[in-house]
Parts: sequence; structure tokens; C-alpha cells
Amino acid sequence: MSTLIIWWPTPNLDPNKLHMSHPIPSEAFVNITNTTNTTDLQANCTSTIPEGLRRLRPKILDDFPTSFLPQFKNPCYLDRDVNFICLPHFFILGTPKSGTTDLWSKIVSHPHIVNELIKEPHWWARYSKRRGVSSYGMPFGKAIREDIQKHHFNEIIAGDGSASTLWDIRDWTTLYPDHADDGPPYMIADVIRTVLPKAKLIVIFREPSERLYSDYRYFYHSPTHKGMITPIEFHSAVAQSVEKFDNCTRSGRSERACSYNHDTYHDRALIGLYSVHVRDWLERFPRDQMMFLELGEWQNSCTRLLPELYEFLGVQSLRAQTVWGICSMKKQNSNRQHGPMLNKTREMLREFYRPFVMDLADILEDEKFRWDYEI
Repeated sequence: MSTLIIWWPTPNLDPNKLHMSHPIPSEAFVNITNTTNTTDLQANCTSTIPEGLRRLRPKILDDFPTSFLPQFKNPCYLDRDVNFICLPHFFILGTPKSGTTDLWSKIVSHPHIVNELIKEPHWWARYSKRRGVSSYGMPFGKAIREDIQKHHFNEIIAGDGSASTLWDIRDWTTLYPDHADDGPPYMIADVIRTVLPKAKLIVIFREPSERLYSDYRYFYHSPTHKGMITPIEFHSAVAQSVEKFDNCTRSGRSERACSYNHDTYHDRALIGLYSVHVRDWLERFPRDQMMFLELGEWQNSCTRLLPELYEFLGVQSLRAQTVWGICSMKKQNSNRQHGPMLNKTREMLREFYRPFVMDLADILEDEKFRWDYEI
């Protein structure tokens, strides 16, 4: 049987950067096998996985390990006794143009969080039907092993920052045709809860009207000229999106089913129906495994929130000066300046989003997620 051996010599960590609360023994050899010293995944019992859930992501649910190695804080295992595979300890969930890239860049600046990985592999929502678990997890394993050897510390963790994991489930109408009127019976949240039941989830939201405008201006070009779409073209796209949603609900389908009906250019507004997505995730994960942020507060209060995030993830605290330095980093992936949307577009979007915004604030019992929609 193949054995992977990792050695941690005497720790040599910069005391100016970290408060060390879990010292590593002066010398520690860890023999890693897939048959001994493993932590069972009680949630991943393939005989009890509903057929409908397996249909959603068979490659994940059939190929996932039944246990993880307890020597590591991050979920890791040996594939066929040879390949060291790791999977996310945490996920950053959200929507495009809501600050997920900036949030990611600052979280992974912690020395015990891997920062060499691609932020958005979009594997869970989009590519897991074609790429197996090992293909996804090998870069995690490589990065974690390198960081353990670099920092001489076995509590290194890694995350997945794919915003699409929160809301993208485009193939559900084909997989579950009998649920076309009430929405998908199983979600990506179900898959993650089954295979990574202890995953930590960080969700960041932006006021949905501004998010949508930024989304279109970032991802789409004008159909009539070179460059970003104009405010008039944006208004036309919004009007068609709102009309499509209204027609969907009038046809007898639930708001939830219509909210997940996003397949085209004119469906981007549906991504901002946050309360639908949050309710689905909270039905599958306990509240204490989810942390919700609002973009404006994150931008204005990074030095307060970043230590809270590190505590939530279970990594060691950093000195205030180090946190300040991380929070002072340039914002990542922000749009170039552009003119405001038309007033009539803003009014249309506020009317469209208002009930969902109110619902979100009620679900989370947090007034900041009402933004100014009660005015």
C-alpha cells in the first residue's frame, strides 16, 4: 500500500503576524493512508442518497470518498492510495459584481488559507458533470501540501469562491420535469450538504438594482456599437426580463420555479432574487455554518469584519496591523466608471425587487439587507 509521509519540523512562524494557539510538535511524522486514522462521513452513505439527488450530480455522489483524513483541518483523502486530494473547507457564495473577488482576495491573504487556487472553478454548478472529483480536488491537495510544508502547520484550509454555486442550476427542468411548476426539488446545496456537511459558507450581497447594472456593464457589449451597453439598452433588457418573469408566474408556476429559470441574456435580473436562494440554502445548512455580508458594510468595515470571518473559518487571529494592511489592499475586480442607469429603469427594478428584498431582511433578521427599499 502506498503511503504519503509529511514531516513538520520545529515551527518557524513570524510572531509579528500570528497569535499561535495550536503549536505543532517539534517533530511530527504523519502516515497517511485511506484505510486507517480516517474520519467517517456519516452524511455520505450512498445507499441512502435519494435517486433524485444522485441524478443531479452523479459524478460527485458516486465518486466521493466515504472518509477524510483526521490529520488535517481541511477535508482531504487519498484517491486509490496515491493521489492526495483535498476539497473546500469553505465556500464564498454570492452573485456577479457583488464583491466576491475582493472578499476572496482578502480572506486568502491569511497565511493559513491557500491563495494559489483559481477563485472560481465553477465546478459544483457547471462542470462537475464532466470533470470528476479527483480532477477538481487535485489542485486543492497540491496547494495544501505545499502550504503545510511551507508553514510547518497542518491546519491549512482552502476554499472555493465560485459565485455561481449559490444560484446556478440551469439543467433542473430537464432533470426534474415533474417539478416545472414548483422548482427544483434538489439543489447544489443538497450535494454539498451531503458530501461536505461541515462546510462553512460565506455569502455577500449587493443592492440588487446596482448589482444588475454593474453586471450588464461588465459582461455584455452593446448590440449596436463597440463598447458597453448604454443605459437605454439596459432599460430594454430589464423590461424584457421583468416581463418574462411576470409571464412565468401568471402561467401558474411558483415564484421559486420562475426564479431559477435563468438561461439567457434577459434572465440576469433573476440572480438578484436573493431571498429565494437564501431560503433554499438555509433549509439545507444550519444557520451557524453560514455568514452573510453586505457589500457596502464590507467595504466600509473590513477591519472589523475580516477578523470575524477568520474566526468563523476557524483560523488563527492576525494582529490588528496585519488586518489593516490586508484591508488596505486595492479593491479587486471593480468596474470602471460609468454613467448612472435611467431613473425609469431604477424605478422598475425597485418595484421588481422590493418584495424579495423585504423577504431577505426578514429571513436574516437584519435590517441592512433592506437597503433603502422602505423609503
